[in-house]
Amino acid sequence: MITLKTAKSQLQIIPSLGGTLANLQLFNGKESISILDSYESADDANAKAGYKSHFLLPFPNRMKDGKYTFEGEKYQFPVNDTNTNNNLHGFLETLPMEITKKEEKENRATINLKGTFEGLPYYPFPFSFFVTYNLTDSQLTIQIKIKNRGNTKMPIGFGWHPYFKLGTQKVNDLKMQFPDCQIVKSDERMMPTGKTSAYTTFSKLETIGNTNLDNCFKLNHSDSKKVRIRLKSETVTLNVWQQTDMFPYFQIYTPDHRQSIAIEPMTCNVDAFNNENGLWILDEKEERKIEFGVEMI
Repeated sequence: MITLKTAKSQLQIIPSLGGTLANLQLFNGKESISILDSYESADDANAKAGYKSHFLLPFPNRMKDGKYTFEGEKYQFPVNDTNTNNNLHGFLETLPMEITKKEEKENRATINLKGTFEGLPYYPFPFSFFVTYNLTDSQLTIQIKIKNRGNTKMPIGFGWHPYFKLGTQKVNDLKMQFPDCQIVKSDERMMPTGKTSAYTTFSKLETIGNTNLDNCFKLNHSDSKKVRIRLKSETVTLNVWQQTDMFPYFQIYTPDHRQSIAIEPMTCNVDAFNNENGLWILDEKEERKIEFGVEMI
């Protein structure tokens, strides 16, 4: 693991596993608080326990039967979610990253990473993947750049899969608030049905309680450049934010242990390689840049 610090905050990453964020502590004005359900070692992360804080490429969430067709060719991902017979979250954790820059100052720290993907039989599209972590005492901003290195078009989507905790034994005791959004309707295999409906349960700060979620949500139109999902305990308020134009979707997941909650910015819908909802098609040598993060307020 590599550690990055300011005077009052720190993060740990695992470059060998796609630059996965292993731990994050932010300052709430009184003390530094660990806010992630995190990994204790690279071996722990390698077990992919819940995909904690993984970057999800070349797509987030699920692909139906692991199958898709692109430019007339059919491809088959391995089925790694046997409960629904789908592929889950792609493969980015297999991509080793090299550190290209690391800088630490009292109030700000930065680390840059780069990885190169050469292609697989079921995803024969080479790309470069760049990550920049910008850390201040109370905020973490993550900048991503994806560049198509191939000579053909490339389908791709992106997501981030962190699990948050704010010092409570159960997330039931936390309050949560969503931006203006719709819930994506799904079938018994957790595939989108093509329908959405208004969702107002967390339109204002509401206690999570016994609410169970493993759902995708689509943002409604907003003039704001970024939107925030808010988590609040009695002593800490945390915003998870995403760019409105680049991240039109997010997923919320409450695991059975309920010790943390996953809040997942996504550039596309579930099964986007098949329904094309939000799917990026990058031209030869084209690149996309995106930004998201967390802030203690």
